[in-house]
Amino acid sequence: MITFFQPIFQAADGYIGLAIIYGAMSLFWFVGVHGPSIVEPAISAALVLNLTTNLEAYQAGHHATKILTLGAQHFAVTFGGTGATLVITLNVCIPCKIKKNFVPLDVQVVFQYYLNVNEPFLFGAPIVLNPIFFVPFIFAPIANIWLLKIFVDYLGMDGFIYDLPWTTPGRSEFY
Repeated sequence: MITFFQPIFQAADGYIGLAIIYGAMSLFWFVGVHGPSIVEPAISAALVLNLTTNLEAYQAGHHATKILTLGAQHFAVTFGGTGATLVITLNVCIPCKIKKNFVPLDVQVVFQYYLNVNEPFLFGAPIVLNPIFFVPFIFAPIANIWLLKIFVDYLGMDGFIYDLPWTTPGRSEFY
């Protein structure tokens, strides 16, 4: 079966395939449907195979080149949750000068920065169905995955070789 689906897996790991996958996740979320719950079942076999391939290559002393893994999704593509909304959260919370409109920064950052949970912000800001946020919400994850692919393809960085829970903080300064 893996041999049969290998061309599809290879296409999904290219720039266009990655853009379609992560753009679809964000687009589903933008209209109010949990994007990863819709897209991940379709790509789960590729996620597991790529992670295994990367780990085997790394253990053999070779370059781990596969991009489409859950580690990439959780720690490189979706900073702060689907749509890469961490930066938007910081931009909204920090400059707020009106006391009644101020949402404490620590409340948002605890959910997003530490746990990658952005539903309170998606529906509370609101970002869902807000035309102002459409372009950055869709294209920030695509730009993030493409940057990761550039780092792996051209700068020699290895792809992800382990799968950690999605709520694991991905920033080393917190360990």
